[in-house]
Amino acid sequence: MVDKWFMDDGQLYMSPDAVEGNLRLLDRHLEAAGSSRGRVSRGDDIKSTARLLCPPDRSGEFNGWATEYVRDTCKVVSSADAIIVLGAVQGPVAAQGDHFSKLVHKASLVHHAIDAASDPAVELILKRKCAGVCKVMFTLRAAGDSLDKAHLQAYDLLLRDSLGRSLSGDVGDDSWIQATCGVKDSGLGFRTATEVSLPAFIASRVAAWPGVRSIFRDLADAGLADEDVLAHAYQQRTTLAQERFCAVLSAEQAAAAHASILEAAASTEHFWQQMLQGQQVSSNRPGAAVRIGQELVDAAGYQDSESPTTSLFGPSKLQNLLCSLHDDRRLMQLGERLQREGKHDDIRRIRELRSEHTDHSWMWVVNPVHGPVLPADEFSIASRVRLGAPLLLDSMLCEVCQKRVLDVKCTHALCCSLAESTIGHNRVKEVIHAGCSISDPGACMEAVGLVDSQPNLRPADILTRAAIPNRTAALDVGVKCPEAAGAGDDCTQTMVEEKLAYYAAILPELERKGITYCPITFSSFGRRHGTTSRIMQEAASRAARFRGQLNSKQMLRSWSATVTTELWRRVARMVKACLPKVVGSEQLSQVDEG
Repeated sequence: MVDKWFMDDGQLYMSPDAVEGNLRLLDRHLEAAGSSRGRVSRGDDIKSTARLLCPPDRSGEFNGWATEYVRDTCKVVSSADAIIVLGAVQGPVAAQGDHFSKLVHKASLVHHAIDAASDPAVELILKRKCAGVCKVMFTLRAAGDSLDKAHLQAYDLLLRDSLGRSLSGDVGDDSWIQATCGVKDSGLGFRTATEVSLPAFIASRVAAWPGVRSIFRDLADAGLADEDVLAHAYQQRTTLAQERFCAVLSAEQAAAAHASILEAAASTEHFWQQMLQGQQVSSNRPGAAVRIGQELVDAAGYQDSESPTTSLFGPSKLQNLLCSLHDDRRLMQLGERLQREGKHDDIRRIRELRSEHTDHSWMWVVNPVHGPVLPADEFSIASRVRLGAPLLLDSMLCEVCQKRVLDVKCTHALCCSLAESTIGHNRVKEVIHAGCSISDPGACMEAVGLVDSQPNLRPADILTRAAIPNRTAALDVGVKCPEAAGAGDDCTQTMVEEKLAYYAAILPELERKGITYCPITFSSFGRRHGTTSRIMQEAASRAARFRGQLNSKQMLRSWSATVTTELWRRVARMVKACLPKVVGSEQLSQVDEG
């Protein structure tokens, strides 16, 4: 019966009159294997628990099941008491709340310990992945539909306070809403317990159903329960949670949620059948069958669900899909309120960040071995600009132009500070050149003599054969702020049109030489123009082939991360230049370093 040296969290279900006999049988096999559950009479620390599963008012019908042997080898728990199974509390709602409060306290200690990193980029990654809502995720998946709102909000407040410590101050209500959304939806992925509770519960119930159904059948076969009654209770609770979740969504969003749930249910059933056959689908490589236990941990790069390198599968995928629908609803409501309040700059910023052409990977660049990183102060400023969070207590005169008022969010700074703007542009240009140079070592910057009629004109920031198939491309890099004068609805397209109009007279001459003039533009918030995305994909594909790689995705990902890091470095330094200079700050910094 027992041939394992280690057993943990096993559960046995049986009729009350069979408890002692089954425990004695189990103990004989454990002792034969050199193990023991211990005895109270010997002073052992007993881990096993025994509990009568029935309504409390019927427990008197089964008096005598907890025999002397049962009490000597188990902790006998009352039917009315809560118990912890695999870390989740089963029992009264009040007990679940008390357990959740303890988790909040433990998570608070972890967050304060992470603060010691003194690096906002590292802190945000750790707080999101190791100390975010993941700390209570198992409880949310087990009881997310029944936890009291006050307990959930306590955890949310912990997260908001922690984010404020990492980003040098509270971010404000609107920015907090944005921060709790997914990274691709303009946020920081600081998911709250309140928003995740139902998606986590629903995803867990859908993913667990095939296994739970199998347990119900086993219970019925053993004469311990009615399978239909148990299944009905399980599905009813799941359905009620789905209805609560969809009730706050639009009709279109609710339909998308239902479709996602049905698809996940079918996928889970397929997964279960494969597992019964001794195979399972890898969580890291959907569709690839591997032996059970072959992949016990995620591969490197898959640990953060918000990271662009992550490929989600199973309950985590459904949970994220449901959370994304919830993000759409909350951001739509936020947008409507910002529209009423006339905060059009915030609306444009969020729209820029939610674009499919916006790269967010700068938020994970923390190792200088893999490319340029933002120092702590610049990362903090960049993150607050991303969220539209205040950087000043009150508006003041811009330090650079000494003409315009610098609002608390420093929006003006992204249209000022010509020196830092130019330096940032040049750094982006250098990164683009470096990527093209992998497959085109002859690529050059600021080439002269391209236009015979105007030999000193330099229309190409980068002259390369790596960007456009069978053509030499004169790439003209540009970065524009959505708030700049004349930026229009699409600042990157506006800049493309401006550059084409500026060089219109010489374009035929370049074409006759086989040179295609091509502006590649970015917004200050990292959004690429569609043409820019296509050119980077082409150059990355050529670079991968040049290096003998079959897949260019990693090449493009690394290149894009470096580009977007420089774009946000430009943002942070433009803001810093416009902020008031603090007398003596350099001396204080030197003293601190000493």
